Amino acid sequence: MNKIFDAKNYLKPKTTITPVVQPVISNPITDEYKKAVTIIEQIETDCYDLTQNYQQWLSIGFAFTHEFGEAGRELFHRVSKFHGEYDPAECDDQYTNCIKSNGSGITMGTFYHLAYLAGYSLPNEKRELALENNTMTFPKELYDNLPDFLKKATSRMETDQDKDIVLLGSITALSACMPTVKGIYGDKTVHANLYLFVTAEASAGKGNLSYCRQLVEPIHFQLREQSRAEKHEYNSLLKI
Repeated sequence: MNKIFDAKNYLKPKTTITPVVQPVISNPITDEYKKAVTIIEQIETDCYDLTQNYQQWLSIGFAFTHEFGEAGRELFHRVSKFHGEYDPAECDDQYTNCIKSNGSGITMGTFYHLAYLAGYSLPNEKRELALENNTMTFPKELYDNLPDFLKKATSRMETDQDKDIVLLGSITALSACMPTVKGIYGDKTVHANLYLFVTAEASAGKGNLSYCRQLVEPIHFQLREQSRAEKHEYNSLLKI
């Protein structure tokens, strides 16, 4: 008896397709994230370098990783990019190392404090001065006779005390740019470079001194590039 051909015996079984469920990624736009962005936007407006030194830069990285994890990487770049030696790859590596450290005890409070000392805060926060009301300040007529660039540097300060601190800091920073200027006082040679020591309670405005560095940064960068060029030329001569 011939076997009857049955097409069903030759049909491949149906393949069951299991849909891939994508993991749900939590939205990083929290209230804390919005607060940080508000501060960073102020910093970006001024092109201000909040990462004054390595320790401060590291603390900001720890604060962002503690609060935002990977979502804080972009914020870290936005804060770091105004440093004179900012390198995106190095910044990425630094943030990755902060994440790998798995906790340092540094929270967003550190970031807000550093920003606050530099003059940045949330709109609804009011600064409380730690100075006495009878603190002596420079006469206002002094500021009317300043060079334009010093007027600009001091005009953004909120109080007379802050203006005085920034003015003194600016003069001190500029004095370092005059190595060949000197005079005679009491039969002694006196050079132009000055020293400034400021002591005050917390939140008294000492952080505003960081603005003064911006006045001399162009000179610093030019001298650094000149030094690199001279070193390169010297190394080239050694190879001849």
